[in-house]
Amino acid sequence: PEPVLPWYQMMPENTAIRMVFVYTMPDSAIAKACADINAACGAGALTHHIGARFSLEDTAAAHEIMESFTNVGNVVVEID
Repeated sequence: PEPVLPWYQMMPENTAIRMVFVYTMPDSAIAKACADINAACGAGALTHHIGARFSLEDTAAAHEIMESFTNVGNVVVEID
């Protein structure tokens, strides 16, 4: 699927999008990015939107929603 951007919402915010192909980044840049991400995780600065939760028995439904591209956020399969 092609990405869809909320163009009119982004314009007044002067949103900038910069594409980065991580496989061409220097090792030092990758190490810095990893350190920054780990620091943000440690500080509790990153949040994850959970769009759907499924029981282990409903794993097939979890796969179906992922393949449909209709879910916004992470799909979590809970193992009790």
